[in-house]
Amino acid sequence: GSCPSDGELRLAIGLPPATFPMQEIHPDGLEDSEVEGASSLSTSGSSSSLGCRGGLHCAGHRRPWPWVNVRASAVVEALSGAGYWRQRLARRVGTAMFTGFGFAAIIWDSVTADYTGDRTTSVLRSVVSGISMICFLVFEWLRCDSSRLTQQVRWVLFLLCLELITMQTMIMHGCDQQLRASLAHGLIAGVYISAFGALQYRMRLAEEAFEAPLGSKCLSKLRVVVGVPDAVLCAVCLAAFAFGSTGGSWLLLLRRLRDLVVAASFAGGNAASVSGFWVLWRALGHRVAKREDTYAHAEAAWARRVVFRVGAATACIGLAYTAINTWFSTCSMQEFFGHKVAVQRWCPHPGSSGRTGGVENVFASGVETLVEFSCLLVMVGFFRPRQPHIQLRKTHTGLPKERESPRSVAWVRTVCALAERSMDTASLLAFYQMLGKPSGVMPDYDPWRHTTNDVVRAAIIPLSRTGFGGGAAFAELHAPAGSGKSMADCMVTHTWTNLFLYLVAAVVADALGRTEYGDVARALTSDGGPEELLTMLEMNGVLHRRYWICAFCVNQHAGICGGFGPPPLEGTEAHRRWEAGRRDKVTGNVYPVCRCRQPKFFNEAPEECEMNKFDDMMAELSERVEDFQQVVVVDPGFTIFTRAWCVAELVQASVSGIRQEVKLLTRRGIDLYSEDMTLYRSLARLTVKRCEASRQEDKDEIMSRILDVERFDSHVQDMIFGDAGLMRKAFTGFGLLDAAVRTSRRISALQEADMEDASHSDDALV
Repeated sequence: GSCPSDGELRLAIGLPPATFPMQEIHPDGLEDSEVEGASSLSTSGSSSSLGCRGGLHCAGHRRPWPWVNVRASAVVEALSGAGYWRQRLARRVGTAMFTGFGFAAIIWDSVTADYTGDRTTSVLRSVVSGISMICFLVFEWLRCDSSRLTQQVRWVLFLLCLELITMQTMIMHGCDQQLRASLAHGLIAGVYISAFGALQYRMRLAEEAFEAPLGSKCLSKLRVVVGVPDAVLCAVCLAAFAFGSTGGSWLLLLRRLRDLVVAASFAGGNAASVSGFWVLWRALGHRVAKREDTYAHAEAAWARRVVFRVGAATACIGLAYTAINTWFSTCSMQEFFGHKVAVQRWCPHPGSSGRTGGVENVFASGVETLVEFSCLLVMVGFFRPRQPHIQLRKTHTGLPKERESPRSVAWVRTVCALAERSMDTASLLAFYQMLGKPSGVMPDYDPWRHTTNDVVRAAIIPLSRTGFGGGAAFAELHAPAGSGKSMADCMVTHTWTNLFLYLVAAVVADALGRTEYGDVARALTSDGGPEELLTMLEMNGVLHRRYWICAFCVNQHAGICGGFGPPPLEGTEAHRRWEAGRRDKVTGNVYPVCRCRQPKFFNEAPEECEMNKFDDMMAELSERVEDFQQVVVVDPGFTIFTRAWCVAELVQASVSGIRQEVKLLTRRGIDLYSEDMTLYRSLARLTVKRCEASRQEDKDEIMSRILDVERFDSHVQDMIFGDAGLMRKAFTGFGLLDAAVRTSRRISALQEADMEDASHSDDALV
């Protein structure tokens, strides 16, 4: 069956509308670093740069819409959405009416026109009018944001199209010349004001992201100037029509002055916008990181390409308007002074009214339409979501190397045993429902506070004891009868410091085809929610989809059940983490130690140890299971990227070509391009040298297999941020420009942080 949507999931389980404030969901069950990271994300999301500044929409971003209960959905939806739907209906009806009128006028005038005059001009006018109408309709169809910048471009295309159609109709029907001139100048004034508005808002968007003046104020003043001449001529021509005057030479003089003012205004506006983009482009060049294989350097290079492309397209638009009005100014001069110049055959004939008829009007309007539309598509790419094209230099010299000694028979046997264990979604939900029962295992279980580490110590280890004084992997011991040894469809990469509720919710969300697991987590904690989820899983045919989860598929009795490892030096951060890792997050009590007699195997017994073969096990599953994938459960604090084994698994999956699916609590509030750069700094400065592991020997094992740490770190950053990365993000319309400009500030902030670290290191050495 098809995967349920957010609304279907909420309504199916009878949940009220809900958001996920991090501070409420994570009272004190997480470590301090996780709570701090969650808080920063929740606050940064409320002022997302792409959502509030320019009215731009990121791919996947939906209009604000109230989530309502099924009982009141009809009434609330009708009331809350009435204004939106009225506006949308009015826009669609208006576009349809204008389209019908425009094409009807073009076809009718082309059929009924008297071609005893200038047949070429009439045909050309019909062709250009049709092209302009098509450009306007394509823009209307592709437009997917309501920013002021986009609205200005929309008005440019609309008014140019309207001018061509109206002038054609009036000329074909012999309307008065001064009346045509008045209407033409009025429409052209609107075109130029809107065109300057597009330039102004484009620069203002860059200024807000760059936090420095780039010339939008100058464009704002020129915008007022550029519309005045045509507005004056519109009034003069209308007055001449009212009094029955032809205007004479003084009207030609006004038209000459108008052409000069408009040409000078567009030349000045073009110079201001180009200089602003030049400043921005140079600033990005100065702020590029030193090392050329870091993600920061690659991202800065991408931002420069985006800024250059937008700046070049903006310059082309300005040059087109400047050239057209300079041409008209030249024509007006030769007409006013009566000189015969080479361009006379392409200029208005004596006594004409400038841009009110003739091939010069058709040519100018057609050029303006096509240039504006073509440059718009160059800048925004059909308003379709686009991924920032950021690529690092391809290299594999820093990736994990193969172990020097060949795999022994015992090693391969252990890898195969691990690969043949798995948990299906039904068994995982059944285990989750056992927790918190008064007479069951872990009766004090709190889903919003207990972590996976708590559940492993208090539930999984006791339930995986055998009657012979030993133990086995939970997935192997409690496998359903007749299921045999089934390989997993997916491997789950997660951290034990994350809530166990989130682990279960992420697995269920993946089975249902969801990218966010917040709604599923709420369903799991509601009355009847788990049963409803089981029904949905069965309806979608994924009730028995199998997952490899280390907490269930590794024999904990052959490893950690008997203790917590040697304590680090007291007073250190490592000791604080060790102490927190051996205590229940709710009660604060030390976990009971298992007294089983199962032999323990750690790194000193590499063949039998089950905790050092995750990469080999992944390679085994990817070869033997069709469409094998990795599910990455990202915790709210993003600590998964600081765990050594998690990073190693992520890189191994990337190198092996295993498809990776990222599961987030919610995408609301997670914006790498927002004002709050805490998340970006932590991920962009990520290095495997700072990663943590529950056992120091695990980290030593991982580090020993990395040939070049810096190359490895670059690969990790590319895997997180890159074109096919875990945190990839697509932008629509001018959001790509906004993201590119904000990159400059992030690179600068990152370099400042690196300089602070360097100064602290120097102080420590002194």
